[in-house]
Amino acid sequence: MRARQLVCGIWSLCFMFCLFCIFLHQTTAKRKLKFVSVVFRHGDHTPQEFFPTDKHKQAGRQQGYGQLTKLGIQQQYELGQYMRRRYSYFLSVVYKQCEIYVQSTDCDYTLTSAQASLAGLYPPTQDQIWNPGILWQPIPVHTVPLSHDRLLYLPFSHCPKYNELLRETFATRDFQRQLKQYRPFLKVLATHTGYPLKKLNTERIWKLSDTLQHEDINNYTVPVWATRGVRTKLTKLLELLLQAEFGFHKQIQKSRLQGGALLKTILKHISDARKPSHQRKMVMYSAHAATIAALQMALNVFNGKLPPYSACHFFELYQEKNGQYTIEMYYRNNTQRDPHPLTLPGCKFRCPLERFTQLVSPVLLHYWTRECRMKILTKSSQEVSLFYEEEVSRGQLNNLLKASELLSERVFSISNNQNVSSRACSSPRELKPKKNFTSPAAVPPLLKVQPDVWAVQPEQLLELQSLFSSSARMGVIWLPNPSRILCFSFPITLLLLQRTTAERELKFVVAVFRHGDRTPVVNFPTDLHKESEWPQGFGQLTKTGMQQLFELGQYMRERYSSFLNSTYNRHEFYIQSTDYDRTIMSAQSYLSGLFPPTSSQIWNPELLWQPIPVHVIQKSTDQTLNFPLRDCPRFDELQNETQTSSEFQSRIQPYMEFLQTMAVNTGLELNHLKILDNFQLWNTYDTLHCEGIHNFTLPVWATEDVIHKMEKLAELALLSLFGIYKTEEKSRLQGGVLVNIILNSIKQAANSSKQRKMEVYSAHDTTVGALQIALNIFNGKLPPYAACQFFELYQESSGQVSSYVCKNKECLESGSPFPQIIFLSNILLFKNLFKNTFSMLFIRRYSIEMHYRNDSSKTPYLLTLPGCTSSCPLEKFAELVSPVITENWSKECGKKDKMKDIFIGFDIAVGLLFIFDLVLLYLLYHYGRCRRRNNYQDI
Repeated sequence: MRARQLVCGIWSLCFMFCLFCIFLHQTTAKRKLKFVSVVFRHGDHTPQEFFPTDKHKQAGRQQGYGQLTKLGIQQQYELGQYMRRRYSYFLSVVYKQCEIYVQSTDCDYTLTSAQASLAGLYPPTQDQIWNPGILWQPIPVHTVPLSHDRLLYLPFSHCPKYNELLRETFATRDFQRQLKQYRPFLKVLATHTGYPLKKLNTERIWKLSDTLQHEDINNYTVPVWATRGVRTKLTKLLELLLQAEFGFHKQIQKSRLQGGALLKTILKHISDARKPSHQRKMVMYSAHAATIAALQMALNVFNGKLPPYSACHFFELYQEKNGQYTIEMYYRNNTQRDPHPLTLPGCKFRCPLERFTQLVSPVLLHYWTRECRMKILTKSSQEVSLFYEEEVSRGQLNNLLKASELLSERVFSISNNQNVSSRACSSPRELKPKKNFTSPAAVPPLLKVQPDVWAVQPEQLLELQSLFSSSARMGVIWLPNPSRILCFSFPITLLLLQRTTAERELKFVVAVFRHGDRTPVVNFPTDLHKESEWPQGFGQLTKTGMQQLFELGQYMRERYSSFLNSTYNRHEFYIQSTDYDRTIMSAQSYLSGLFPPTSSQIWNPELLWQPIPVHVIQKSTDQTLNFPLRDCPRFDELQNETQTSSEFQSRIQPYMEFLQTMAVNTGLELNHLKILDNFQLWNTYDTLHCEGIHNFTLPVWATEDVIHKMEKLAELALLSLFGIYKTEEKSRLQGGVLVNIILNSIKQAANSSKQRKMEVYSAHDTTVGALQIALNIFNGKLPPYAACQFFELYQESSGQVSSYVCKNKECLESGSPFPQIIFLSNILLFKNLFKNTFSMLFIRRYSIEMHYRNDSSKTPYLLTLPGCTSSCPLEKFAELVSPVITENWSKECGKKDKMKDIFIGFDIAVGLLFIFDLVLLYLLYHYGRCRRRNNYQDI
């Protein structure tokens, strides 16, 4: 009995101790951080525009407009380091793609700001160091084209309702009263800057303030009139205009159309973070001062001050001890102190999530397009002038701009002072919808084949002009004497000798490469290894892949050392990627090898890397690189026909027994394996290939012979996608689209004086395969990791015989600014003597060479387009590839116009309703009570 009591006592003590531990845990448990959303402004950047009287224009052109400076890179790097310290207990020490997602506006300085912040947030450690000489690792930054950005690129000026509210705001008495005190100041600015007074709108004032701030920060000599007081007053005016854009008048309605869109997305991420299966811990947005101002105005926490460079707004989601979720907000606008806590009006600092959502619900909307009152096709709204003076209508302006753009492609320009620099990022206030020439159906006729390329160097033209009298330039017939002939022919002979002895010159390069080594995209049912065994998950670039692309960048630096600048120049170089982590990271790794920072570009001596913008094509709108292009009914029909064609069946029949064995070994259905274009067999081979590279244990049945046969079937799958059956028609719908884009870029480089020297595309094996099949140069092998296809445009020496001679009438019709010089070859006795001479002087011959690098240990293979030579004349190249270029991709795809169908359906519905009404009225009249009434006889 006593023993039983003793045991019971011990159990009671244990039970009480457990209860005490549970109580102690509950009372001492900490609230838990669950999710963070960050919105920051970019770092210091070069001006987007210099005012007319600015003395630093030339320095600005050299650096490039709208480019992140070394100071800006350092600011963002320190912001990343601050976030690493702040969330060291929350974020993993090593980068994990499932934990963080980064999005930026498609502007150079915001893209590079995001990269610099990530460099500070995730310095590579231990196993993530892929290059000991560069303590940096690529991390994807996603973006969408500015024309499609309805999240970060504020204000959304293509919203008619918002523009109506903006006009109302500028007309209010309160705004006009506050603006009145700045009117004399605006006149002073107009006098000193060289801007017309009526052109000093919100956008110009913003850019002017930006320019003066940049020059002051970077120790440029500021104009005498731009005193500290003037700059302070300019900032105050800008803050007034910023408040007018997002508040001041009908603030809630404006916020619904502007900052509320971003707030709604952030709340969606916060809501998703409560799910147990949710792995993402942070979403980061790299944007602009207007983005932060619009967001804070929507939250009603804006302090009225212009957000400085690297200003950052934090949203932190916490799970409290009782399980309730709360939101805290912080604003970091000073690196010398901790972020300011922000309290949402109507709530406490630690605001319950439900209460927070309830309070901000008035600025959240579900149908932005409907509330904006946008039509199916809308033009940009007119810029609201602060002085309401009559200006050219935006419709007329668009027509003029369109005409000038088209004309500029045809008219030859010889001005030495031509401003060839373009903006790194147009403001949303001045952004106009443009035709996207990268889409397959939007290539204007003027950018099509132009085989007759001719031009003359400006300095040569000046020499030629000095040879002729005014009478000759006016077309007056004059008789030559021996001295005139000698004086005239000697300079021409020297010029001709110079041109004939000159070597061919590289003018432009296009490169399309496959991403580097990656983890498998998917595993098969019987695979021995799961996604969790790969540190970064499926479809992610590995350290080997980073090194492969870094070496490709180094190779291209060596290959084009005399062509590209040693330092990065955005005017010369442009890179684009598909919207996949592995291709974005491949592009970043490639750039680290191509443009290592040198001398003035070194911003951190301990980190020999610099951020360079990688532009991304959104998956849903990618009609350029992500092959096979989807949403093409005709291509789907061709694929079905291919599977049953004799050409395909004859190639796959020898593998039927092997496919049956593979179905048993992999757990996949035989019918699915037979259809090669569904990627199941291809992905299975790819998985085994990746596992073999990274020394994973392969299944017993995965012998060398089996993997070799699977590789052959994968090659057949690629070939069946874009070739084998009706190859030309498939190419028009697939690889020919990219051929057309590349050809247009090459022709623009030949026809214009733009500075761009290289365009690069980071994509996939299907991209390289589709491109090569369309060009009929495919070798039948799967493009390996980091495989690269080069297109090189050369200007040939004029000593070669040209296949084209510029005729007088044609030159006149093409818009030559100096047709009288062309006519000189027809002036009496000089006609026969100088006809060929002038033809060779004025005509530029271009040729294209193609190279394919699929083995890093060998020199790239020189490829020859069938029907041409290895150095193929541009006009011949364009002629040979024309069969695979479509004029209207959507039409050839058999895509239906959804809006047209909607309108037709609407018209039919209205018509039927009208007929029903007529029938109903007829029945009511003939059989209703109104028909039978007896004219008040019953009264």
